[in-house]
Amino acid sequence: MYGINIFAIPQGALIAIIAVSAALIIGIGILLYFTVFAHFRARKQVRELVRRFEYLHALVFGQDSQFVKRLEIISRTNLLYVNVHMNYNRRYREIKDRDDAMMTASINRLKDMSADRKWKELKAYFPIIKNQIATYESRVNTLNSDLMNVIKPEEECRQECLALKEKLRKVKQDYYVKQADLTLLGDTFEAIFTKLEQLFQKFETLVESAQYDDAKAILPTIAGVIDQVGRIFPELPNLCATIQTVIPDKLVSLKNRFEDMMRQGYPLHHLISIQDIDAMENQLTNITKRLQGFDLRGVQNELDGIIAQISDYMVGFDKEEEARTTFETECDTIYAEEAQIEKKYIKLCNSLPAVKRIFVISKAMRAGYTVDRIHALTKIDKWFLEKLAGIVRTYEEMSGYDRLEDLPAELLLLAKQEGFSDFQVQRAVFKDTEGNSAERMDQVRAYRKKLGIVPVVKQIDTL
Repeated sequence: MYGINIFAIPQGALIAIIAVSAALIIGIGILLYFTVFAHFRARKQVRELVRRFEYLHALVFGQDSQFVKRLEIISRTNLLYVNVHMNYNRRYREIKDRDDAMMTASINRLKDMSADRKWKELKAYFPIIKNQIATYESRVNTLNSDLMNVIKPEEECRQECLALKEKLRKVKQDYYVKQADLTLLGDTFEAIFTKLEQLFQKFETLVESAQYDDAKAILPTIAGVIDQVGRIFPELPNLCATIQTVIPDKLVSLKNRFEDMMRQGYPLHHLISIQDIDAMENQLTNITKRLQGFDLRGVQNELDGIIAQISDYMVGFDKEEEARTTFETECDTIYAEEAQIEKKYIKLCNSLPAVKRIFVISKAMRAGYTVDRIHALTKIDKWFLEKLAGIVRTYEEMSGYDRLEDLPAELLLLAKQEGFSDFQVQRAVFKDTEGNSAERMDQVRAYRKKLGIVPVVKQIDTL
């Protein structure tokens, strides 16, 4: 084969060939730029303009249309919004019926030019339609922004309301999960839920009439109730179980044991009475009412106090049973010792002169011996013992006063009628045997005379 030896081509011819080739490539590039690439850019611009228009068109017929309809609904219940609706409806109609219709025709014409490849006409039309769509865009965005500012308070109210409804939904969910453990509070929860639904309904009514400030004023009340219920909810199952089961069972056990021990003759009056048990039941009833009103202040402490009190009573019962067992075990020895003491007492009484025996008997009465028992031991006449018992009681009553001025006139008169001297009265009241007895006797005498308690001499007609 034969080839071309470029080294044999003259230098001038070679330069010419290269220059022609470069010019050819540049020409092809320019041709492509003004044909293929230019057409590509034109189609891209068409697509961008169509997308801008479709977005604005959807904004007008979608969101803006809904906003205007919303204003129409509000104006039916709130006369303050009648002019607002008329103004925005007029602006909306102008954009929808005039601007949007014009832009729709322009965009359709732009699409037709692109489809028919009328590049020259398309190039000349671009500045016109860009100016039109910029004006259209400005008017649509301004209308949309103004409408959003009018509707924004409603949107904010509804967002806050939705957040509270979500909180209420969680509270209801927790309640229905634990409903079996909260039967004590069933009516309370239903009342709360009903009240909250009424508040939400009132909120919706106010929002519908564009009374946004009044509607917002309801939300803190709703939030407060929901937060309070959510805050105390974890404590409620345990409190309900304590009130409904734990304490009632303990009270039944306490009452049954109390009645059983009373039938067996146990002396329980110093520990508990049936009124004490009734008082605890009444206290539990009051706590139940407070819990049903969601007033938990001090409820747990009071319940713990009732449980502790029942436990103390049970411990007291145990001690009483232990004491009886011990007594029954050792009673023979105790009775023997008591008999021996009584024998010694009888022997002592019999060995004393009659004048001193009265002092021993008075001490026995102060120690709790009855007239019948002393009579059985000493065989002294009951009439005499009863008179002596009255004197002992009077002395004990006077000993209960520490000041002469506090001693009632009736008691002082009774003492004098029973034979008490002023000396004995001062010993009963002042109690200090080391003081000046004569001076205190004078005080008693003066006080007695002041009260009009003086000796009386009466003549008996024997004829």
